[in-house]
Amino acid sequence: GADRLCSDGRLVNGIGTYLLALAAAKTDIPFYVLCETLKIDPRLRGGEVDLEEKKTSEVVKRGLLPPRAKVKNPYFDITPLELITGIITENGLLAAAEVIGYIKTLTV
Repeated sequence: GADRLCSDGRLVNGIGTYLLALAAAKTDIPFYVLCETLKIDPRLRGGEVDLEEKKTSEVVKRGLLPPRAKVKNPYFDITPLELITGIITENGLLAAAEVIGYIKTLTV
């Protein structure tokens, strides 16, 4: 299930979702997302989402890398609509081509 579907159709979801969508696209496997309509945010674009991060210590022990090395450990990633076949809501299936139009109806 989705954590958030943004106004531009980008999907915010647990880390790894983007990679799964890429793998599905590469192998011609449809990629569907379950998303309750209450998780659709018609006000926020994907590029505006502040992605939370976990502690660096979950990835690498302190002092193991040079001091200038930066480690990111995000909770979420953002998947572009182009990699999504459709969004399944409690109201039914939205094909990727219908998603933006549907989101726009929510702002009226």
